[in-house]
Amino acid sequence: MDDKKNLPLEEKLKQGLQQMDQQMGTEEPPLLYFETLVREERKAWHQRLWKELMLLWTAALLMITGLALSFYFVPALFIIIQVTAAAVLLGYVWKEKREMVMINK
Repeated sequence: MDDKKNLPLEEKLKQGLQQMDQQMGTEEPPLLYFETLVREERKAWHQRLWKELMLLWTAALLMITGLALSFYFVPALFIIIQVTAAAVLLGYVWKEKREMVMINK
């Protein structure tokens, strides 16, 4: 009698899967491949962060310089900018608070 016919279903499935793996030749890449991939991605991520940080610092420096110059040379423009910024901020806070109250109800 054939042994393969007497094997339980689980064993037959395991053997079939092993044969399929051998035929397909699936192999897991070495650990070094994944470590290198993680190292390269981390390096690229840090470079992107530094670029964004430099861009943020440059934009902030330009805004502060513009405000300082307008404060000394065109005080009316400085006051208009400050009032506009305060109005926008208050409008944003009011809108967010109103939405939060609606969500909580």
